Amino acid sequence: MREEVKVVKSKGKEVGTVTVTIYETVEELIENVEESVILSMFNKANVIAKQAAERNAHAPARLGKGKKMEMAFNLLTIEDMQSCAGDFAALQELAATKLPEVEAMLAAQAGTEAETVEA
Repeated sequence: MREEVKVVKSKGKEVGTVTVTIYETVEELIENVEESVILSMFNKANVIAKQAAERNAHAPARLGKGKKMEMAFNLLTIEDMQSCAGDFAALQELAATKLPEVEAMLAAQAGTEAETVEA
């Protein structure tokens, strides 16, 4: 087992730190924590995990900037790419102009998924 210091945030701002014991085996946990506490904490964590999984199943997919840029690059035509040959920065800028189209595609897809869930 080991101790770790974790940052505590409230509304995105750091408000303090806590030191927590990290158990590396089930045996360590059982030796150091009462059974009722282990069961209570596990059951709470299990409920939270199951609720999050169900919530995520009904939430629209969220994509990061990198994945959105990849989708934007895929929307470029051969002519677009040829116009930026040898200039990667220009190619990135051109792909960035396609981001609104990517956002629209994702929004349309989310609307279709919502309709499917409601049906």
